[in-house]
Amino acid sequence: MTFRELLKMHDNPKDKEYFAFVFSQYLKKRTIKKNMQSAIKQTDGLFEELLDFEKTPTHWTIGVERYLDDLEEETIQYIYDVYIMEENDPVHYAMDLIDWKELIDAPIVEESILKYGTERILVEILWEITFDGFDYQTVCKNQKKLLESLKNVNLIF
Repeated sequence: MTFRELLKMHDNPKDKEYFAFVFSQYLKKRTIKKNMQSAIKQTDGLFEELLDFEKTPTHWTIGVERYLDDLEEETIQYIYDVYIMEENDPVHYAMDLIDWKELIDAPIVEESILKYGTERILVEILWEITFDGFDYQTVCKNQKKLLESLKNVNLIF
């Protein structure tokens, strides 16, 4: 199953409401809370934009793993690591700076889907790719700023 196929599977009001709710819970941890109506509207726009991308060949595969977050001693919490990897390469890479168009038709590791379910996989991928914004143009602009700032501190990319 590809990222695009997963989006299509959950492109309905009930699932979008679930994603908006999970996002609001994640944001609450960072003391930023948006109202649900706005979150659902943003989720609609995100789905629409991603599904409108042209079919794009890619060499990436998307995977998701869950780990125990032992930094919080009072509670048992899990964090999800969303990563990409190349075919026949076991090394995992962060997907923060990968163009959304390179990810939309990437297959998802079947074991991840079987372990965590399609809703959880999709919400974690969406959470990961929207770190720098909720639309493609904003994400590209913010990633460009980040790369420029890294060049200013003599890091080579």
